[in-house]
Amino acid sequence: MRETGVSEEVAREHIRTLIDETWMKMNKDVVVDDGHPFAEPFVETAINLARIAHCTYQYGDGHGAPDGRAKQNDDKYRNRAGKLEEEVRCMINNEDAEMLTILELIDDIQRLGLGHRFHKDIKRALDRIVSWDNVHEFEVKAEEKLHVTALRFRLLRQHGYLVSQDVFKAFMDDEGKFKKYVESDVKGMLSLYEASFLAFEGENIMDEALTFCRTNLNEVKSMVNPALSELVNHALELPLHRRTVRLEARWYIEACSERKHVNGLLLELAKLDFNVVQSQLQNELECFTNAVQRWDLKAVDDLPDYMKLCFMALYNTVNEMAYDSLKQYGENVIPYITKAAELERGETASSILCYMRETGVSEEVAREHIRTLIDETWMKMNKDVVVDDGHPFAEPFVETAINLARIAHCTYQYGDGHGAPDGRAKQNVFSLLIEPISLMESQQL
Repeated sequence: MRETGVSEEVAREHIRTLIDETWMKMNKDVVVDDGHPFAEPFVETAINLARIAHCTYQYGDGHGAPDGRAKQNDDKYRNRAGKLEEEVRCMINNEDAEMLTILELIDDIQRLGLGHRFHKDIKRALDRIVSWDNVHEFEVKAEEKLHVTALRFRLLRQHGYLVSQDVFKAFMDDEGKFKKYVESDVKGMLSLYEASFLAFEGENIMDEALTFCRTNLNEVKSMVNPALSELVNHALELPLHRRTVRLEARWYIEACSERKHVNGLLLELAKLDFNVVQSQLQNELECFTNAVQRWDLKAVDDLPDYMKLCFMALYNTVNEMAYDSLKQYGENVIPYITKAAELERGETASSILCYMRETGVSEEVAREHIRTLIDETWMKMNKDVVVDDGHPFAEPFVETAINLARIAHCTYQYGDGHGAPDGRAKQNVFSLLIEPISLMESQQL
């Protein structure tokens, strides 16, 4: 309108025409046989971004100034999630449920990213499970014994309970090796494999469990049903204990959506919760970005509490750097620092490269050395989680330290996802912060 002097109606029609033309071009680019140069994930991402734009601006500025309809939908989803949460709470607090049912429910709740809604309920349920085990031997079918034992071990250790590795001696022979029949129990081996990553230093049984399960799972992963095979491959790529919560939630939600036998109520809650959390993160990140752009301490008042400390640390660090630069070179670098968006790939030092230069070993040897150091550090952190061990750290501090280690795994699992992010790293960010999970029509009503 400002550029051409036309009316709003004419301008809107012009923009609609441009949108339609762009969609027709994208429709053409979807056709693989047409010889376009774009990879399928790139084309799919571009189309999803266009869909998000349609959704956001369909009834006005749904991003900067959301209208009543957008707020109404958000309130509707939050209300529905609240009702589902109470139903799930009844399930987890059911004292008549079997141990395996409760354990698998807790595991699903956590993997679906819902742990933050049921923290106290999970603690009560695990307290109940510990008391059951102290009173009598819990009844479990023979074919589920290893799965139950390993899942119970993993969940209890994860939540700070002291549980001995000796619970697995029942599945081992006199020579300290796992019995032959265990090799045919793929579900049990998968649970034992995941449990082995909660080991402490010096736990020989857990070391043997990891070696045994990794070897056998690699051999049978293509011989089991597709759903179990997917779980096995996912675990062998990176164990659950070392995965970031929100990325695992996204993956597990999509995996469960493809299965026939799934708790539909829990899955619906997970989808709603993921989108609600994603929407909240988008608003908070926008506030943080605005605060950095303004570079004003008053902007901290608009931030959520957990971001205030981040902004203050950034503000003080950058200003200190800028002061040194101004004092030494007479140059104000703040505008350049605050606008810096990403790093160029270069010959940056890495732990592997440093070890190679220090010792003269090959890259393969250096990588194995770093993997060993990582495993040892994880075992130390696993020990620090145990509340009964009398460590001096508060639970939030320990949880934050573990989440930082998970972020490091996620960032550098396939290369430098920070300094030189590849398509996979960018897709992770996109799935976490931009692309919502689609809901079934019945869930949208």
